[in-house]
Amino acid sequence: AEDEKHRALVQAKMKSVCEDMCKEVGAYPKCDQCKDFVAPDSTPNVMTWEELLTHMDNLVAWGADTVKGWHKQASQLQISGDKQEGMSCEAQDQTHRSLLQAKLKGVCEDMCK
Repeated sequence: AEDEKHRALVQAKMKSVCEDMCKEVGAYPKCDQCKDFVAPDSTPNVMTWEELLTHMDNLVAWGADTVKGWHKQASQLQISGDKQEGMSCEAQDQTHRSLLQAKLKGVCEDMCK
């Protein structure tokens, strides 16, 4: 197991050197000797149908996750709204009056001076 770890590290460090060597001998990008070789994109800066379909699948998954988040947020808003509806009209009125008085406190003090 320890030997495999060291081999993997050496291969990772040698990857660019191996690719350069394959380019020099004309074997790149169809090199069979390099372990886990991934060929470069054959259509750079152009989206193929397969890439487009994969991208669209990713967008669908992202959209579904986003909608789930919106539903959670909306349910939280409904819960907090229910709590406020449970208050009596007098309690809501008192809360609003307290907030208004707190905002006007500085203005009233300045006016009285």
